[in-house]
Amino acid sequence: MMYLTKWNPFREMERNFLGSAFDFGGSDFWHPVVDLYEKDNNIVIKAELPGLQQDDIEVKVEQNHLIIKGERKKEEEHKDKKFYRSERSYGMFHRVFGLTDEVDAEKISAKYRDGVLEIVLPKANKAKPKKIKIAA
Repeated sequence: MMYLTKWNPFREMERNFLGSAFDFGGSDFWHPVVDLYEKDNNIVIKAELPGLQQDDIEVKVEQNHLIIKGERKKEEEHKDKKFYRSERSYGMFHRVFGLTDEVDAEKISAKYRDGVLEIVLPKANKAKPKKIKIAA
């Protein structure tokens, strides 16, 4: 197969994207917003997960998919509170991103700080640009 345009890993990840949410049968469900960008031969995913502890989050690679899931538990309700507005989301979340062979799945790393999960997906060596010397 020949590509006439520059290969775009984001387009491929979007094409393989299984959806921003799966319904687990309840109304207590939300999905974190993410940024997806390329930096220094890596693909980076940043997900906003405010109010969660690191133990509330799971990141795994399964069958060529990067899966981010977890749960934000609802605060204990107090009978003396009179809510005028409640916009914060609670419950389970699940995001799935399709991986191509351009990503070295064995070297994926993740860190969580200040409510932001950052996942770094290094490009495989074959995906990195290589200059070819032309012989005379």
